[in-house]
Amino acid sequence: MAPADKRGRWYGMEGTVTAITRIPASILGGILWDHGFMREVIVIPIILELFAVYLC
Repeated sequence: MAPADKRGRWYGMEGTVTAITRIPASILGGILWDHGFMREVIVIPIILELFAVYLC
C-alpha cells in the first residue's frame, strides 16, 4: 500500500518498531517464566495472535 519510492522507509520503520517491542517482550517473558508463570508465557502470545487475526 506504500508508494514504491517510500517502501524503504516503511520497511525501516516497521523493523525498528518490531525490534523495540520484541526486546522488552522477551525480557518480560523470561521474568514471568522464572517466577512460575510458564503457562501464561505460552498462552498469552497465542491469544494475542488470535485477537490480531480476528481484527484483520
